[in-house]
Amino acid sequence: MGGKRKVKFDFVPSKYQEAFFDWVEHGVGNAVIEAKAGAAKTTSAIASMKLIPKSQKCLFIAFNKSIAEELNERLKSRSNCTARTTHSLGFLMLKRNLGGNIEVDEYKYRKYVKNNIVDLSTTNGEIKTRQQIEEYIDSITSLIDYSRFNLAQSEDEINKVAQKYNIPVSFDECVVVQKCLEWGKENTETVDYADMLWLPVELSLKPIGLTYDWVFLDEAQDSSLCTIQLFLKCIKRGGRFVAIGDIGQSIYAFSGASEDAFDFMKNYPNTTLFKLPISYRCAKNIIKFTNNFVPDIVAREDAPDGLVINNSHIKDIKEGDMVLCRSKAPLVNLYVKLLRKNINCYIKGQDIGNNLIKELEKINEEELNADLEKNGVFVQMYDKLFTERNKLIQTMGLDYDDATLSSYIMEKYDMINTLSILSEKYKTKNDLIKHIKDIFQEESNGVCLSTIHKAKGLEADNVYILCNSTMPSKLAVHEWEKQQERNVMYVAYTRAKKILGFVSEKEIKPSGMLQDPMNIINELNFIENKVCKILGKQPMERLENADLARFKLQNKTNIKNIHENDNKIEIIKEETPSEEYDLLSDLEKLID
Repeated sequence: MGGKRKVKFDFVPSKYQEAFFDWVEHGVGNAVIEAKAGAAKTTSAIASMKLIPKSQKCLFIAFNKSIAEELNERLKSRSNCTARTTHSLGFLMLKRNLGGNIEVDEYKYRKYVKNNIVDLSTTNGEIKTRQQIEEYIDSITSLIDYSRFNLAQSEDEINKVAQKYNIPVSFDECVVVQKCLEWGKENTETVDYADMLWLPVELSLKPIGLTYDWVFLDEAQDSSLCTIQLFLKCIKRGGRFVAIGDIGQSIYAFSGASEDAFDFMKNYPNTTLFKLPISYRCAKNIIKFTNNFVPDIVAREDAPDGLVINNSHIKDIKEGDMVLCRSKAPLVNLYVKLLRKNINCYIKGQDIGNNLIKELEKINEEELNADLEKNGVFVQMYDKLFTERNKLIQTMGLDYDDATLSSYIMEKYDMINTLSILSEKYKTKNDLIKHIKDIFQEESNGVCLSTIHKAKGLEADNVYILCNSTMPSKLAVHEWEKQQERNVMYVAYTRAKKILGFVSEKEIKPSGMLQDPMNIINELNFIENKVCKILGKQPMERLENADLARFKLQNKTNIKNIHENDNKIEIIKEETPSEEYDLLSDLEKLID
C-alpha cells in the first residue's frame, strides 16, 4: 500500500487520516472508523470520496435530513456521490418496488388499532374504562414501533422487547402487536416513518437503482438492527462500506438503536478498523477533563487552553451560548429565568413540543388545575402515570420502587414536570398548547437550550451544563442503561469549544426525574394521595413484600389494595362482584 496521492486537500491530514485515505486508494474490503467527538469525521469522509474514481457510485447515509442536505451541498462537484437519510432511502426503495403512490401517514398503526380494537383484542371485557383503553392502545402502538426497530416477529420476541423498554403489558398486547405487524406488511398503500426502514427489510425488497460501489454509514453506533439490514442492501456485489461512529457516543438505545450495532460492523468479514482520536473542536482543558472517563480522546496540538468552570452562574450565559441538560424540565425552568432577564432563548426540538402537545390532547379535561386542588389536566396525567406504574408492578413483577423509578415512568414524570413549569401563567389546555408552539423550535436567535440527546452533532464556543450532579442517572438499572448514561456525559461535555461551565445547582435545582430516587418516591406518594382523594380512589400502598406483588400479578384479581398490618394481611376489594376468584384460598396458599 502507499504511493503519492494525486488529489490535494484544503487541510493537512493527520497520520490517522492518512492511513484511512491510503486504504481508500489502495486497500480492499470494508472499513470502520472510530471517530472521537470533534474528530472531523465528516470532513474525512468527504475528502475520501475525492479519492474514489468518478466511475464508482458513492452513497453517504446521514443521521438526519439537515446533515444530508449539507453534505449534498458539499458534494455537488462530485456527480457520482449523493447523501440520503435512511428514511428517504427506504421510502424510495418502497416506491420503486410497490409503486409511486404510497402516502405517508404518521398515525397509520394507531388509527388501525383504534378502529379495529374489538376484532384485534381477545381480552373478553377485561378492559372496562376509557382510560384503560387508551393505555392499552398506547402500549400496543409503542410496541409496534420498538418491535419493528428490533425486527421482532413472534409473540415471545415482542414480549422481550416490552421487557427491555419497560412497556406495560397487562393483557394480550403482544398478540395484538403481532397481528398489526402482519397487517402492516399487507397494507402498504400508506406507511409511517418506521415502515420506511422496516418494510424494505421485512418484505425482502430489491434495492432497484439503489446499489452503490461505496456506502458510507454515519453515526453507525446509533443504528437499529433494522437500519443495518437496510444499509447492507445498498452495497453492490463486490462493493465496499465505511461505517463511521463512536461507541462512546451511543445514546439512542432507549429509542430502538442496538447497543451491539457498532461491534457488529467492526466484526463484519473483511473489515479494517481505523481510529480518529484527535478532537479538532475542544480546547485542551476540556479534553483533559473528558479524559477522566474517555482516556483515548486527544486535543489537537494548536488547540487553545480553554476553561472548565465548576461553579458557573446564570448571569454568565449570553446569546450564542448553549445550555444542556439530561431532561427537559430544568431547561424550561431556565427558559423562564432567562426571559425575565430579557435574554433571547429557545428550546431546541420542535418534535419535543409536538409530543408534549400530543400528551395534552389525550386528556379530555380543559382546565389545567396544576395545583392539584381539583380535577383537571394534571390530575388526569398523574392518574395515568400511577395506573401505568401499577401495570408494571402487575405485569413485569417489579416492586413498587423499581416500577416507580423505571425509565418509562420517569420519562412520563419529566413530561408532567415540564408541562407544570410551562403552565405557570395559564389556566386552560388550549392556552398552554399555544405557548408550547412558541417555545420549542429547531433554530432561532439567542441562547440554545437543549437536551443532551438533541445536541448530538452540535457545538458552541461556550456550553453550560445544568444539574450535572444527576449524571450518571441513579435510576439506570441495566448495564446497557448505565453505559448509555456515561455516553450521555461524554456527548454533553464535548459540545464545548472554549468554555465548559457547570451551572450552580443553587440556581437551578434538579427536578422531576433528576431528583434523588427517595425524593422522587416520596414526592409521588404525596401527589398520589392528593390525586386519589380528588378522584375518590384508593392509592396503592408501597409493598415491601415482593411476594405480595407477585400474588397480585399472578392472580390478576379485582383486588384494589393489599397491605400488611400488625402481621395480618388485609384485602380490600372493589365493589364489583368477585365470585370467580377464591381469594382467601389463594392467599392462604401464598402465606403457607
